[in-house]
Amino acid sequence: MIEEFRLNKRNKVGLVDFVSRRNNLYFTKDNKRHPVKTYIDLKILNGESCFAIQKHIGGETKGLLFVWESNYTDVKRNYIKVEYENISDVDDLLMVLNWNFKDEVYIKLAKKSPLINSFRKKGFKFCHSRGEEILLYRSQNLREFIPPFKEEDLEE
Repeated sequence: MIEEFRLNKRNKVGLVDFVSRRNNLYFTKDNKRHPVKTYIDLKILNGESCFAIQKHIGGETKGLLFVWESNYTDVKRNYIKVEYENISDVDDLLMVLNWNFKDEVYIKLAKKSPLINSFRKKGFKFCHSRGEEILLYRSQNLREFIPPFKEEDLEE
């Protein structure tokens, strides 16, 4: 099940354990990266995020996805931070992101990351390369539904 991410005392231990085992999530403070290792760190990251979802099965966390707004320069960008157990969990989280988050969004990934294909399949495009990292983006998702043509419409 994928739903909005909420911190509460019931899931505190499981979430901290899930995040600390992987150690990929971080938040930026005073131009320095701080890894998310504790409940307080997770609370700070969640507070800075404008969109957060969680995938869990039977109470066990399988993936987290955060979108936070960078206020680094005059240009404001939304960046994705993702923590996952399997690539299929990332695919599921990205599907929900595409349906529920319409603004332009970016992600920085290592050039050899296994996530690149998942993001490309979900509509992300190459933006920039710098050193060992690449920047992918998805433009504003307007989510317009265009119904398919019917056979009888084509005959008229």
